[in-house]
Amino acid sequence: MAVKNLYKGVWNYPAKIEKEYASAFSLNQAKKIMVDRISGKQHVHPSTVWNWMKQHPPLWDVKLEIEWEEVAK
Repeated sequence: MAVKNLYKGVWNYPAKIEKEYASAFSLNQAKKIMVDRISGKQHVHPSTVWNWMKQHPPLWDVKLEIEWEEVAK
């Protein structure tokens, strides 16, 4: 059985820095979760956030924060 890991995302907007954490099975899933949360907070469509990310690659980052490992007993 797969285990979710903890990911941390940072978005450096001109007005403020946005940080998000997400438990997910993959980096792509974590990005989607975070984009959905940010778009909800900003009251915009998720595609707006995705487009901003494409246009400003050095201003955001999502990385693995904690990797969990399942140990069989």
